[in-house]
Amino acid sequence: GTRAAKSLDSFPNNIPDSLKQSVMCFILGIAVRELRQPQMVTSNLYQPHNTMLIHISRFTRWQSKTERLLKSYYLDLVSKLMMDKPKAPGSVYLQFEKVWRKYYYHIVLNIREYLPKGYEDEFMTPTSFNTVLPGLIDAAKGVDILTLNSQTNDKLEYKKDNPKKVIAIGGN
Repeated sequence: GTRAAKSLDSFPNNIPDSLKQSVMCFILGIAVRELRQPQMVTSNLYQPHNTMLIHISRFTRWQSKTERLLKSYYLDLVSKLMMDKPKAPGSVYLQFEKVWRKYYYHIVLNIREYLPKGYEDEFMTPTSFNTVLPGLIDAAKGVDILTLNSQTNDKLEYKKDNPKKVIAIGGN
């Protein structure tokens, strides 16, 4: 079974694949939102900020270690996006496509089936990975990774004229 972390537990030296996939999902979600942005920017539904929350442990030591590991993974991911060719064997784009197929493909193609009866949103339109693919680099760039706890000075502030992309790590 699983249990809550104890303060003296040793933290893994790598972030789990599930967290890596979550970061890729976050970037894919930003890419979809940025694809829709030109049509949405004047709508009351438009929200310019993108935030991913990670609740790893209540221990600040674990949060700080997660931040270091995640920043390293994120920088590597952005570097690969800029260096790899989309269809090359072993390309990070193929990993993104695999994550898209696992978590997004069916829902995004059939988005109307997932919306509540009577819900109208002209911007919730089906899209494909090939449509999103050209925006992945821009979607991935500029993500701030912050640890929000009593030990850090990081703050999460949203200003309408300064859209943010943030992965926030915290505990309680």
